[in-house]
Amino acid sequence: MGTNKKITLIFMVILLAGGLAAGAAYSLGMFDKKLTAEETIYFMENEREIKAKAAKRLQDEEASRREKERKDFVEVYWKLDKPLLANVYRSPKYIQVEIALLLDDNKKGDLVKELEKHNFGIRNQLLNVLSAQQEEVMASQYWRKDLALELKIAVNDFLEERTGFREVKDVYFGELVVQ
Repeated sequence: MGTNKKITLIFMVILLAGGLAAGAAYSLGMFDKKLTAEETIYFMENEREIKAKAAKRLQDEEASRREKERKDFVEVYWKLDKPLLANVYRSPKYIQVEIALLLDDNKKGDLVKELEKHNFGIRNQLLNVLSAQQEEVMASQYWRKDLALELKIAVNDFLEERTGFREVKDVYFGELVVQ
């Protein structure tokens, strides 16, 4: 074997080893940005606001995408077949709510069919959010609006996991009783 071939072979082995090392470092997260303690505290304290802004951004992106396809879609309200009833978190009170979801569906009603197919899972997601509601928070004048946003995010997260789409535009209450 000639000297040039040996040098080329050694160079290729070193290059391959370096590539493998860099790939391993990347997969272990060594190039990820680390948060400072202050950034971590900020994110923990402002989690709700950050989630709301992210949800709004997603909603705006979806609205923009849907606007391009608007001619094939119609706005539809999909009402849950019966009201939801859940205990208020750490309280003897309960919350009962009748919910309708606003969405854009194609004229064949494919999304409504998906919602009906996943009705039980959607109800479960909504009940999880309702049962996490705290009595003190319910006194806020913005509680209903915040609750609607939380419910919308929960349903869209569930639908995205099952269908790949986040199609719920809004959540409406037909009845909402806390006793």
